[in-house]
Amino acid sequence: MAKSDKVGKETVKRKRIIMLPEVKNYIIQPNRITNAVYSYTLIQEKIFTAIMFYLQEPINQSMKNVNIHQLDLFTKSEKVRLTIPLREIAKPRQYGEVKEAMQQMAGIVINIPYLDANEKKRKKITNLFNFDVPEQAEYQSSVIIEMEKMVAEILIDIDKDPTNLRPINYTRYIYEIAQNSRNKYTARLYKIISSWKKKGGFIIALSVLKEQLGVTDQYPNYYDFKRRVLLPAHEELLEKADCWFNCKGKDF
Repeated sequence: MAKSDKVGKETVKRKRIIMLPEVKNYIIQPNRITNAVYSYTLIQEKIFTAIMFYLQEPINQSMKNVNIHQLDLFTKSEKVRLTIPLREIAKPRQYGEVKEAMQQMAGIVINIPYLDANEKKRKKITNLFNFDVPEQAEYQSSVIIEMEKMVAEILIDIDKDPTNLRPINYTRYIYEIAQNSRNKYTARLYKIISSWKKKGGFIIALSVLKEQLGVTDQYPNYYDFKRRVLLPAHEELLEKADCWFNCKGKDF
């Protein structure tokens, strides 16, 4: 699992020290993935984050307007395959939990919003991955992830501005911050906030946020939603992230 030393950074606006990872690996992903509607457990979110991390090479090629379908990832076999060390996802004592999480993920359907060739809003409703895991996992063990090429394209392809072909509609965030989260909502909220980082902030309807987090039918009382979802993520991001939200402000 991602580990790194910490370095302190004190902000002007508050006295608390932000402990950012000393070693920072950045993930770029399409906003359609950031804004996808799904409900994963903490371990499943770490699996998904690791998959996006191991897709960075083709994503960077997409950023450069390279035809991703000509990459080896797409031409070597009928399906796109990734090999990821299990230690990127969890500690050895958690491997049994990881295997169970992967088994469940293989059947979870998620909704991915996107624009078609005519700029019409659509949703891709699909399950994403198949997993090949060792029966007895060790520290050096890896998991093989398979996905359809259509799914890989959704995860990899970055939108371009038609006027200048520059990449648009993507999120950039620190892998270690997302992967070392202790709460399943922290990584999701961190990615959502990161997608707006260049704008300096954003406003989102409560109903939309709950839908993205997969809790539409949970926490009908806002106080419960704040206590169980927002506050734990607020505390984690405030301590060690490069962007955050202030859940104790008057607007909350």
